[in-house]
Amino acid sequence: MAVNLNYITSLFIALCLLVINIYCADLLPSNPNPNNSVQFKPNQDASHSSTTPWPELGQRRPYRPNNMPNNMPSSSTPPTWVRPVQGGTRDFVNPLIKNVPTNYSAPVWVRPTPPSTQPIRDFVSSPKTNLVGPNPTTPKSPTQMAPIQPNRDFVSSPRTNAIAPGPTTPKPTSSLKQTEPKIDFVNSKFTTAKPIQTAIRDFVLNERGTVKPAVQNPKQSVTSTTQKPISSSGPTTPKAGKISEDDELREFSETLWKKDVNSALKYITINYQGKTRSSSSKDEAPEPLFTIHPDAFKIPSIEKLLLLHNNYILDSSQNEVYTAQEKIEENNFLDTILSTPVMQHTRNFLIKKGKLSRDPKQFKDLLKQYWFNMYSRGGGRIGSSGFEHVFLAEIKNDAVSGLHNWIFFNQEEKKNKANYLGYMKKIEFDKGALLKYHFKFHNIDKPVGTLFIGSSPELEIALYSTCFILRPDDACPVRAAGNNYAIRTHSYRYRGKNMIGSAYLEI
Repeated sequence: MAVNLNYITSLFIALCLLVINIYCADLLPSNPNPNNSVQFKPNQDASHSSTTPWPELGQRRPYRPNNMPNNMPSSSTPPTWVRPVQGGTRDFVNPLIKNVPTNYSAPVWVRPTPPSTQPIRDFVSSPKTNLVGPNPTTPKSPTQMAPIQPNRDFVSSPRTNAIAPGPTTPKPTSSLKQTEPKIDFVNSKFTTAKPIQTAIRDFVLNERGTVKPAVQNPKQSVTSTTQKPISSSGPTTPKAGKISEDDELREFSETLWKKDVNSALKYITINYQGKTRSSSSKDEAPEPLFTIHPDAFKIPSIEKLLLLHNNYILDSSQNEVYTAQEKIEENNFLDTILSTPVMQHTRNFLIKKGKLSRDPKQFKDLLKQYWFNMYSRGGGRIGSSGFEHVFLAEIKNDAVSGLHNWIFFNQEEKKNKANYLGYMKKIEFDKGALLKYHFKFHNIDKPVGTLFIGSSPELEIALYSTCFILRPDDACPVRAAGNNYAIRTHSYRYRGKNMIGSAYLEI
């Protein structure tokens, strides 16, 4: 079996070789060379490459005499191939085919036209002239060359025309454009522009108050009879008939005290006793601060205020429980004070200042947001509000905060939870009193506190709210019976809304 396999394999290989030999012999064309060899001539250039395609598979590359015309130029300029103008198209055919087309013409060598030599422009040192310079062999005449523009010095040179006239053809004086007058905000006069260095120097010296306005060149200065010079020193003096906002606030607060028909000062007896300091631990006032007649608590706004005292938890770190009844009591309190002359005057004043519209509901909603919206003072517990802080009191981390209302202090003093230790400063007038004092609350010392005494709840709400709207987080100048004092407010932003964090008077 092995002998038969070897025999069959040898026979198959022989047949394959025979078929390949016959196929290759058919592909070979008739060779004019009987010896079937390639002849090389000694003068043949070995680097010469054929202009025809390579022979087909199985053919040898035949000899082709170098009978092409030698039109190679002797110059060192590199040649370029161009197609002949006359003659047929070039046919890429096998050179071994006998029937070669007669319309073939070989390409010729043509010397390219040398480019024109342009002068190289020096952009650094050469003056500004035409972008393409003239032929160096034929220079321009001086009359044909463009005049060189003078360089402008923007620091030291005075302001003149941007492009000066040529030196050969100056413009007449009558045709020059007149320089417009410029306002010099440093020297407060109409003058032409001055050099930058001089302007900066005069500005610095003028701000220090050590220089007078410089005398301008009379030829360049322009006097204006229709416009007054602009002053740059000191605040602008208001025109006659106008007052500043500080004076507006003082007049507004003075009017509020006059309109406070619910003042309870006539029912109050104030016992100031001894004077003290914030650092003193001695009780300079062993007796209570107030003695109040019961009729004071029958005033409508005070009566509604007392109903709100039991709606709050003293500890601000505990969550407050807000009930429907408490909401009704808050609305009743707001409706009561909004009907008073004090709040009506306040609303008109804020409308005049552009802080309110004429919708009465907007004012009530704003007061509810400022005073009764609950927020957290830390720890994530919703346990505080502006009303609780100012008109009642809060305790957090063994510290007293708030308590700026005389009604709540009197209630806590009768319960022996508030202890008056003496006063530091006081202002008295016909509708009330202002007090700066030292006290203890729930046996916790508060070195400095302030109170309105005898004022109605609506007057305090009006003053605090107006100052919070017009002067938030700042001192607000106010006045009472000719006595100037201030109200300071602190804003508290919670969940995208501004609320009162604290509000108190300063004397």
